[in-house]
Amino acid sequence: MDISNALVVILNECDAAKGIAFENHLYGCFALAERITSPSGEVFDISEGWASVGISYGFFSDSRCTYEGSAAYKHTWQTIFQTASAEFIEALEDATFKPLCLKGTIFFAGALSTGELPETLSSLATQSLTSEPEPLVSLPKRLQKTRGRRIVTPAKGHRFNKTRRLLHASSTETTA
Repeated sequence: MDISNALVVILNECDAAKGIAFENHLYGCFALAERITSPSGEVFDISEGWASVGISYGFFSDSRCTYEGSAAYKHTWQTIFQTASAEFIEALEDATFKPLCLKGTIFFAGALSTGELPETLSSLATQSLTSEPEPLVSLPKRLQKTRGRRIVTPAKGHRFNKTRRLLHASSTETTA
């Protein structure tokens, strides 16, 4: 596996899935990869523990913080876990951490220096896991209210009205 290919997959996954679950999972993947490539050579079965890598190896161990990810993301990490060397993992970390932190991964960036979340980010992470998104039932209800009505955004000011009048007046003068 090439570092640039792995980096593209990781950054694409970040764009698609920001939040505590992804960031914790990614951190856990790097921690697990380091353990696998260490002299003790930890063994990991991706088919059984993939979604909970962040819970087991990440910086946030809340059991609600599971992450499955895309097929490309999973395949990339599966390949890394099976074939990568410690030097590859180190180079991938160097290539990933700076752009990832620039993309607004607040939890990942907050845990990067110590491996743990500061208290403020920890409470924000817990809050983000407990807050539920708007139910889909309310969305169709809101859409039903606008069906059948013509919604027109009024022009701001009278700038367009003058232009239309001038054009209309000049066209009637030329036809007369």
